[in-house]
Formats: sequence, C-alpha cells, structure tokens
Amino acid sequence: MGTPPDGKVFRDSIALRDKRIEGDVDVYDWTANDALPGRYKLENRSPRFAITIDVPEGGRRDVVIDVPPPAHVSLRVIDASTREDVAVSQVTWTPKWPDGVNGGGGNEVSRNDETHRFEFDAPQGETDVRVWASNYEKWPKHIDVKAGRNEVVLELHGQSAIRIQLLDGDKTVSWRDEWMIQPKAVDGDGSANSWDEESDVGMIGVTAPGRYRFTFPAIEGYEPVPEQEVVVESGKITDHVIRLQKKP
Repeated sequence: MGTPPDGKVFRDSIALRDKRIEGDVDVYDWTANDALPGRYKLENRSPRFAITIDVPEGGRRDVVIDVPPPAHVSLRVIDASTREDVAVSQVTWTPKWPDGVNGGGGNEVSRNDETHRFEFDAPQGETDVRVWASNYEKWPKHIDVKAGRNEVVLELHGQSAIRIQLLDGDKTVSWRDEWMIQPKAVDGDGSANSWDEESDVGMIGVTAPGRYRFTFPAIEGYEPVPEQEVVVESGKITDHVIRLQKKP
C-alpha cells in the first residue's frame, strides 16, 4: 500500500496450481524476495476479497485470508424519483475494501433477462455496488449482504453535474480526455467525483449542488480561458458554454 521508500511498487500473484490442502483449508507457500517490510494489500481473486497485512523483516508465515461464506443477492436498480427501473445492463460489485485500500478490480454482473434483476453471490458483509448509468450519480452504493437470499432495491438519484461545451464560433471543439477539470465549491464542501465525455462535450459530476469555480488548461491556438463560475442544481445537469477566442 503506497510507495515503498525506494520508489518501487511491488506486485505479485499466486497461481491455483501453487496451493496445497491442509484439512479444509487451501494453503499457499509464497516467497516474495523483493518485498520490503511494510503494509500490503493481499487480494483473493475468486471469490474477490481483500485484507491488509503488515510484513516485518524476515517475512511472515501466518497469514490467513478468511473469506466469509457466500450469500445470494438479487438486485433491482430504480430511479429514486419515479420508482421505475433504470435502463442499465451491468453493475460492478466488490466486498468493502479494508481501510487504507483505495480500490481494485470488481466483479461485473449483467442483468438477468428473466428476473430483470442482477443476480450474484457475494461474501457476507459490507459490499459496494457501482452502477454506471447516464445522468445518474456515480459513487458506490453500500449494501449489507446477510446469510440467505438478499432482495435489494438500489435507488439512484439524478447526477448533479456540469456539462461543458467549447465553441469556436458556431463549431464545437472536441473534448479531450486529459482535461480533468477540478471545480471547487465557492460555498459548501462539494467536489468533482466523475469525469465523462459524450458527443464532444465534457461532463463533470459533483458531490453536492452549489456554486463552483474552475480554471481550464491552455488550448493550443486559443487565448487563455478566464476562470469560470457556474451554479449547479441538485440532481440536474447544468449546461455551461465556453466561447474560445483564437490567438491572432
């Protein structure tokens, strides 16, 4: 976790063929000669589950990944206002990462054509579900998976966002992925939480409504863009047009 003192990031993996069985436990013998003492994330890929471990000088031989038993989740995704199903074909879920872990891979699930829900088995405990649906909030939703069958209704609220269009006269200047605009709240503690591009315009989601200011990077061939200010309404997409001026 983080960067070791020498600047090298250590990653390694263990193949299934490297395991041995002791009673009802899978045991893996693994030597990582290049790993420095420190704290590491140790992740099981299937089922996906992670822990953090502290590795002292000389290593450790007592590490246990105790994956909770699985339980079934039947997940429905609806619009919080209309109570109707949201047209989304896939969700991603992960057991809640340990404190200090920023993230990792997720488990993708497609919607079941018969139940019109997302059906999957997950380890019991806190689980994060992420839904990527146009015009809806993007941050993960937390669910508590209990033993047995879990019928879960996930409510999505409209995304508070700024949709930015750049114009050269009447012509739209295509948005670039590297323009990671960071709106700063003038009042309140809102901040940017998602960045998307659609039909040559930029879409920046924010965590709360309110007044925001942002600066724009230099664009070759154009005069510098002055600081911008925009008021974002709750659960709505606010359109903001920037008219570029060509350099003489």
